[in-house]
Amino acid sequence: TQAIIMPDLTMFSFQMNDVVVGSLPEDPKGNARRKKLRRAIALAFPYERWHRILRNNLWAVPAKTFLPPSLPSAQYIPDCTWRKTDLALAKTLLAEAGFPEGMGLPTLTFELAGADSLTRTQGNLVVNALQDIGIQCIAVPNTWSAFQEKARQGKAQLFSRGWTLDWADASNVLF
Repeated sequence: TQAIIMPDLTMFSFQMNDVVVGSLPEDPKGNARRKKLRRAIALAFPYERWHRILRNNLWAVPAKTFLPPSLPSAQYIPDCTWRKTDLALAKTLLAEAGFPEGMGLPTLTFELAGADSLTRTQGNLVVNALQDIGIQCIAVPNTWSAFQEKARQGKAQLFSRGWTLDWADASNVLF
């Protein structure tokens, strides 16, 4: 018997309309700073700890692109430049964004899609990782419906989403 590998992704997301982490059409200079901030956050993300603790190093293959690694076409996509943990570079980019060691940056909010222990562990991983580069962040537990509402209304500043592809094809992700 052969195991069936489900093509799925867990994505760390930014509310792109947010004045702290987003990209605002009327503010190109600020957008350049916020892009560096997003990259710093991506470089601080605890990819290996996330996989070890939440996936038990067993039941998922970490994606290195925007496509699940179980899709045959994923091998043709170059790895995402920012999908690695590099705290030194994260701190450099944070300083270039105008927030050396997090100074002057408001506390960020990571919205959780539940309040169970696994979801709180996700929140703790992100909060601790961001603290490692000087960013203060709080994880906010929500009911599923409250989380969905915040995401729909653009009120979830940072959040993660999971997606199991209903059709295992790269065009499904691109669409």
